[in-house]
Amino acid sequence: MNLDPTPGTGRAPAVVFSGYYTSRVQDLWPRDDDALDDLARYALLPHGKLLRPRLFLLCVAALDGDLVQAAAVAAALESHHTASLVHDDLIDGDAERRGRPSVHARYGTGQALLAGDALLCRSFAEVAECHRHGIAPRLLLDIIALAGHTGVEICRGQLLEERLRRDLACGLDAYLAMVTMKTAALLSATCRTAALLSGADEKTTAALTVYGETLGVAFQMRDDLLPYRDAETVRAAGKPLSSDLRNGRPTLPLLLAVERAVPRQARGLRRLFARAAHSARARGRLTALLHELGAVEAATGVLESYVEKARVHLDHLPATPHREQLHRLTYAMGTG
Repeated sequence: MNLDPTPGTGRAPAVVFSGYYTSRVQDLWPRDDDALDDLARYALLPHGKLLRPRLFLLCVAALDGDLVQAAAVAAALESHHTASLVHDDLIDGDAERRGRPSVHARYGTGQALLAGDALLCRSFAEVAECHRHGIAPRLLLDIIALAGHTGVEICRGQLLEERLRRDLACGLDAYLAMVTMKTAALLSATCRTAALLSGADEKTTAALTVYGETLGVAFQMRDDLLPYRDAETVRAAGKPLSSDLRNGRPTLPLLLAVERAVPRQARGLRRLFARAAHSARARGRLTALLHELGAVEAATGVLESYVEKARVHLDHLPATPHREQLHRLTYAMGTG
């Protein structure tokens, strides 16, 4: 399969990858009579937006790297990410993912844990097996080590998020520390892996690493704002938007509201925050208060500033159509 877009096809690498990925999943987990294969296919397919593989492939293409090699690594990265989602849904008690029951909601807690573990283990094996595509073993060791360290950072971020639950006084610094580990670490590693695979110099590798981290923070901020977007955007999310409130997460709009509130408003904010998990009326009043305090608009401004910071780092890449696609993907993070 040729992932390098040929003139006139109109198909970008990420578009071609979607079909490759689906076929790859079915090859890796093929048996209908095997319980683990069934679990893995349910978790992995139909796939989501494939943001991380798209980002990875565009970075490799922008650096004139080997897209066939990149596709195999990208599939492993998506398996790693999906494993974290399976466990994340279990921790948060989210019964929906991509518009249908989450893995634990359909199969139960024990089987969901095993599915996530299996996907994570398989992702490391997939990277190791990429030597069949001509990737040097030493480079594969570096990629595996980066994936392992990134997984540890994600766990640190998840643990910090647990400790910040229901703490509206935690402040923006704690929030940013949590987001950088829990969400941004994987996007940062995705971009760094693309640079390593493509043989980029140290300056470009560093720039892409920071780009991925900054984009990852923006991604979480965008997620925090989803409940306050228009109805169509909310429907397209494919997951329960009350999850943050139900789990007592201090999201960016809430933290900015606390900073802006006078004592009377702050007390009302905390009362509504405590009730919003189980009351649609409380959620509506909380949303109205956030808008009244200008917190949603302020959070949107912070998001846009991170998007712009991320785009600056793309200037270290060669001026190609693939770099422009990266600019568009980054811009969409603030407007989509």
